[in-house]
Order: sequence, then C-alpha cells, then structure tokens
Amino acid sequence: MFEYGKGLILVPEDTPYIIMLPIGDNTFPIYDSAPPCLASVDPAISAKIVRIYMRIKGLITMIKLNNADCQTAYNAGRYAVQNLIGKAISDGQAIDEDGARRINEYHDFYIEQEAKQLGMGGTANGLKFMTSELGELLVSIQQDIDKLTSSPYQVKTLYRH
Repeated sequence: MFEYGKGLILVPEDTPYIIMLPIGDNTFPIYDSAPPCLASVDPAISAKIVRIYMRIKGLITMIKLNNADCQTAYNAGRYAVQNLIGKAISDGQAIDEDGARRINEYHDFYIEQEAKQLGMGGTANGLKFMTSELGELLVSIQQDIDKLTSSPYQVKTLYRH
C-alpha cells in the first residue's frame, strides 16, 4: 500500500494507471531459498504463505506489464509531440508560451489515449484486485501467527516436530 496501493485504489474502474513502478528481477531471494522450511510450519499457515507468494509473483508480472505499456505510451506521446514540433518548425511557426502549454496538453492527452488503446485500464483493474486480495491474505496470516505466538506453549505448535 505504501509503494503504490493508495494511489492505485483511487483510480476509477477501467482507467489506465499510467505510472511506472521500479521493480527488480530477483524480488524473493530469501523465499526462493527457503521452501524446505515451509514443511516445518503449520500446514494452514504454510498454505497461506505459498498463496501469498504466488499472488505476489502474479502481481509483479502485472506491474512489469504495466511498466512496459507505460513506456510504450510515453514513447508514443513523445513521438507525437516531436512530429508536431517538427511540423511547426518546417512551417516556420514559432512556439510561444501558450503553444508550449497546448503541446504539453496534447502530449498528456496522447499518452492517455495510447494507454487506453493498450488496454491499461484492464491491467489497472487486475492490479487493484490483486492488491486487495493480498491485503486480506496478509491480515489473515498475521492473525493466524498472532494466535499461535500469543503464549509460550503455542509458539511450539507453529512448527511441527
């Protein structure tokens, strides 16, 4: 939620989320090296950990798709503006402050239209759904862990012997 969720949730249904989110290639080095440890965790909690992991992997794939579509939309907007400015220069037209403002508006409008053509609204809907689902899963697993760790005896039951 801190990184992108709050802004994403405010985006209206089917509206593109035209924001690039930096994300690395190896986002789970600890989890990827620890699957054997899941065998010693309570099966219900282990299942939730795996579910969260799978959903986050899907979320990362969607973020990368959104980033690629953003880059495509930004490139299209830049190209359209370059063409517009090139035409103005070749026609001998000066671009004043009002013209620059209108070019910026054209740029932003063009990016939004390109994002719609790329179907980024559907991607945003998926990102919102997965973000909400992950929030619910994290609350649920935190409650399970809190129950198991609320007394010294119960800590032992978190791990199977």
